[in-house]
Amino acid sequence: MDYRERKLFDHFKFADRNSARWALILGDDDTAAGEIVLRDLELRSERRLPLGDAVGRVAATLVEEAADARR
Repeated sequence: MDYRERKLFDHFKFADRNSARWALILGDDDTAAGEIVLRDLELRSERRLPLGDAVGRVAATLVEEAADARR
């Protein structure tokens, strides 16, 4: 987790240096849209999930992705 105030690109560089697979993004625009972004840093894809039930949806998505990776 990196909460420092800096550019999004710099956060991604930090995540890459630390071999992070996933990033959760919650910016002002996302908050206004009622969404959270779950980005797969390895596949360079992302999913937008409803903010209200984000924890459960993020957990389910990560479990689903892990199961797919094992197949």
